[in-house]
Amino acid sequence: MAFKIERGDVGLVPFIVKELSGEMDSEYFEYNENDLSKSIMDVVRSGGQFWVAWDEDEFVGICLGMIYPSIFNHGQMIAECIFTDVMPKYSKSRCKFNLREKFESWAKENEASLILYGSHDPKDIKSLKRKGFKRVEIK
Repeated sequence: MAFKIERGDVGLVPFIVKELSGEMDSEYFEYNENDLSKSIMDVVRSGGQFWVAWDEDEFVGICLGMIYPSIFNHGQMIAECIFTDVMPKYSKSRCKFNLREKFESWAKENEASLILYGSHDPKDIKSLKRKGFKRVEIK
């Protein structure tokens, strides 16, 4: 299945948050629609970016990230993937992987030399290890 992945437009944030609100059920965090909307906007205002995946005209998923200088070496840029999620119907697809590839391409284009991912989902941790990430922790 081929997904169309495009850079997010802030005008889509209310729609995306509504779509996710009915589908997010996590044992790791409490979902709050207003907080997610505000957080996405804060990241974008700070120079971050998000990508949206579509299956034709159906929303599939989102990836949100930002790039910032290392506090230890201002010459080193760090890319952090803050949030990635796909609708349950697409959880077994490669969409989350494809969204992360877009994020990583953007990070490299912007000269990030270190890429960080955060996740509470053991499936994500396993996937990142397979992809070659060197340090993966669950706390």
